Amino acid sequence: MADDADTPELDDLPPVLRRIAEVAGVVAAVQLARDHGGTEIYIRKKLDNDHVLVRSVGMRAAALILDALGAGVLEVPMGPNCYGARLARSIAERHAAGQSEREIARALRCHIRTVRRHRAKLPSPQLDLFD
Repeated sequence: MADDADTPELDDLPPVLRRIAEVAGVVAAVQLARDHGGTEIYIRKKLDNDHVLVRSVGMRAAALILDALGAGVLEVPMGPNCYGARLARSIAERHAAGQSEREIARALRCHIRTVRRHRAKLPSPQLDLFD
């Protein structure tokens, strides 16, 4: 299972994983993304210990997911494990540490436009007018 230090916030998850996290927990959603992200799995109406979902997240979480999503094909997003999500987190962390766009681009081996695009999505620090 996922380590608590690697567990993202609900808002950081794509909608499908967010829904799974709401019913079965964030750890289960992240584990499912780690095990099957970028693929489809078929959720059967009846779960057993050999089912792919049960092997990934356990019987209790799998039953909660089945109740919430129903049986059928589930396209599992990559979620916080994909390269883009990891890159966005690294850019945000380096920006918060005061690195320049050029330093970030060179350190992460990405284009400076990528750094600018991700930085533009970051919340800007709001100035307090009463300070």
